[in-house]
Amino acid sequence: MNSSRWALAALAAGLVAFPSVVQAQYAPGKGSLGGSLGVPEILATGELKRGQRPRMIGKLHFQYVMANDWRLSLRGGFGWLGWSDKQPAPFVLQAEQPGGDATRGDQLLIFNPFTAAITRTQKLSGSWQAFLGAGPGAYRINIQNDHRTIFDPVTHDRYKFGSFGLSGEGGAEYFLPANRNVSLEGVASIHYLFDDHKDRYPSGYSGKHIFSDLSIGVNVYFRPLGSPAPPPAVPSEGAEGSTGEAPADTTAKP
Repeated sequence: MNSSRWALAALAAGLVAFPSVVQAQYAPGKGSLGGSLGVPEILATGELKRGQRPRMIGKLHFQYVMANDWRLSLRGGFGWLGWSDKQPAPFVLQAEQPGGDATRGDQLLIFNPFTAAITRTQKLSGSWQAFLGAGPGAYRINIQNDHRTIFDPVTHDRYKFGSFGLSGEGGAEYFLPANRNVSLEGVASIHYLFDDHKDRYPSGYSGKHIFSDLSIGVNVYFRPLGSPAPPPAVPSEGAEGSTGEAPADTTAKP
């Protein structure tokens, strides 16, 4: 985990130094690119949850600000979880050593979420805003032992599958005073997969698949190419530098 914290700190430092290329403010028409690191967890009760040892999940994300309080959020990631070596396996696991493994200490569940959410934002102060959103997701699950995908001993189907589902996300975002195009975020996500695959995996690991993750990340906002820039501010009448008088007529003949 120490190396991950240093990597996130280096990413944040680099993005803070990223030059401001447009208006330094959160505004409709802007997009953002970012990354995050966090910890995943299995929520649904059952064989997957017992003895779990959460590891890490990393995500890349793109967001597009549609209105002052609405945006589109796209996220994709790679995460994994392990289990306690004292947790018995539901069947003898295929392994490098002869006879296989009877416990789950060498197992990993690899989790790849890809989500799209319509998110409502709420400004809390000049630097803070909260957000909450939901939308569809597509997921890939791969369960391995000794870095080999295991298979059900009855059906011989490997534990590698995809599923559609639903996702939700919520958290808070802080815009740096030194560069208002850069924000730090804390976000909690939840994922519900539609498929339970009880017919493919009758020996174990089937049932409801519900995951969550807690992450911290960085976003850099920019105005996409081709996106119209906001109109320039028009000085109000009587503002400093404006006399309020009509310009002299220079077209009259002498």
